[in-house]
Amino acid sequence: MQRDERTALVRRRIRQLGAGLRAGGMRPLIARAATKVGERLLVPDDGPGVAIQEVLAPVGATLRGRAVTSTAGLRIGWIIEPPSAGSGGHTTLLRFVRDLERRGHENRIYVYDRHCPGDVASTVAVLRAHFPRMGAVVADAAELVEPPGAQVPALDALIATSWPTAYVLRRAATSAARCYLVQDFEPSFHPAGSDAALAEATYTFGLHGITAGRWLAAKLRRDYGMSCDPFDFGVDADSYRVRARSPRSGIVFYARPLTPRRGYELGMLALQRLAADRPDIDIHLFGEDLGRRSVPFAATCHGVLTPAAINELLNRCAAGLVLSLTNLSLLPLELLAAGCIPVVNDGPNNREVFDNPYLRYVAPTPDLLAAALAEESDRASVSRAEQASASVSHLRWEDAGAQVESALLHACARPEVAGGEERSCASLR
Repeated sequence: MQRDERTALVRRRIRQLGAGLRAGGMRPLIARAATKVGERLLVPDDGPGVAIQEVLAPVGATLRGRAVTSTAGLRIGWIIEPPSAGSGGHTTLLRFVRDLERRGHENRIYVYDRHCPGDVASTVAVLRAHFPRMGAVVADAAELVEPPGAQVPALDALIATSWPTAYVLRRAATSAARCYLVQDFEPSFHPAGSDAALAEATYTFGLHGITAGRWLAAKLRRDYGMSCDPFDFGVDADSYRVRARSPRSGIVFYARPLTPRRGYELGMLALQRLAADRPDIDIHLFGEDLGRRSVPFAATCHGVLTPAAINELLNRCAAGLVLSLTNLSLLPLELLAAGCIPVVNDGPNNREVFDNPYLRYVAPTPDLLAAALAEESDRASVSRAEQASASVSHLRWEDAGAQVESALLHACARPEVAGGEERSCASLR
């Protein structure tokens, strides 16, 4: 759990404490706290990343629904986990919600909060404070599964957006096409163990995948027999662009130590080598508050930045190091839009999603990454920055939204696939 997620959880716990005090005084709260402490002493682990009842509950009935043949006015449900400010995954899926609204579709968001069930108000507050307004109704995901066997409100498509929400979708009794917005290979978010296995199992639930890029679609089809439609990445040109024809110097690293797939330690080793070989190159770090972590070279640590501040920083830098050890991050495209050359670890998980003549794919070793950053710093010019920006000017999120709309129509037209039978992971290998 990342720092901002922990903060949001603490705030929700405080609100629950206040509600309990107003309702029944201290005695019930003390009794409940004692029980929880006892449970934690006996079972110190937090358990899997999904509520146990979601995993063990019977699979919901797949009710026969109509095959939708027109994109006019789809009724779409999205099951999400509570968002935090700046969450990339939520930014993308909510971008699709707004785009589908503009295309005439009705959206409903169901919040699955494992830690504070029923606390929809907190999610609504975060959405209002940190994300653009949208018309979707926000409700509790419990509406999808309680009471057991209850039928979901009339929907044409119901979409899981993370592996825990796929278990909620599996329980729902619905005639809607069952879809799965897969933005990354989530089993890799966890060490080999229960969470990784439970996450991997969701790809065998018979859901229709809508994947961020072609690499994920190919992997899920090949390894799990999952039906998938990919969407291409877009660029937020309003936030990321070349601001002025000015010289650039220095490099920037997307430093996220609490997100293992961002390769923080590998990136820091590369920067340590760069700082030793080229002390003339300024180094900037952003993406997370590094707190008391030691930085063994001269660098400016910017912490968490708004999109406007990120764009300002990128416009000062010649190159940026962005490591993506699962699916490609959106950030390399945003760097290009701002005229900053991305240096990214090479691999099919990145190259098959997006290739570009101004994007440097490099084998993920400290020496090679450092050498590429130094080379790009030396090659920096106003014209190269403008050419890099122009190379992604045609990538629009509106086009990705059209692909998502097409994928939903595909799923709705094939209810027997979207609500297909579960399969064993082992049988697919």
